[in-house]
Amino acid sequence: MDGALKNELGAVTLEDKGTTKAPGAIGEGRSFTRGKGIDCGKKITSYPYSGNSFTSEAWFRAEPEAAGSKILYWGRYAKRYNGKTGDGNEVGIGIASPPVLGWASDGPGGTRAEDPYVLGPWTHVAATYENGTSRIYVNGKLSGSRSRSSKRATMSIVQNICMDIGG
Repeated sequence: MDGALKNELGAVTLEDKGTTKAPGAIGEGRSFTRGKGIDCGKKITSYPYSGNSFTSEAWFRAEPEAAGSKILYWGRYAKRYNGKTGDGNEVGIGIASPPVLGWASDGPGGTRAEDPYVLGPWTHVAATYENGTSRIYVNGKLSGSRSRSSKRATMSIVQNICMDIGG
């Protein structure tokens, strides 16, 4: 991302919510302090929905105060959307405290990395979901996996979602 926050695919409309330009892993990037991020839109219809497979990924470099932070979020928080929890309407990649990477949903998806996360270096994280199996890859290596085989194994992500980076 450069100072103009451009979207190459046209699927989202980006709005800066207090980030600043910073050196990236390749070219310019953005610096996110706690509570600051990028709003990517409130009514996105081109992302995976229902129980469809997906991969969400990000490059980031986290400072020590980042434990407990969100890296990437997309979906529609179920309780606000339909009054119930557990419907799988969201996907969030974050750094837990103590530092460990993971992704979660309010449904059957999600898993945590097996290895602790080392704060400081540039890191690539990818969260995947396919046929009831959630995986997380850290720097290209499978780091955690969880499978569900029950009736609740299918995500139920709605089609009209929002997305945030950081924040």
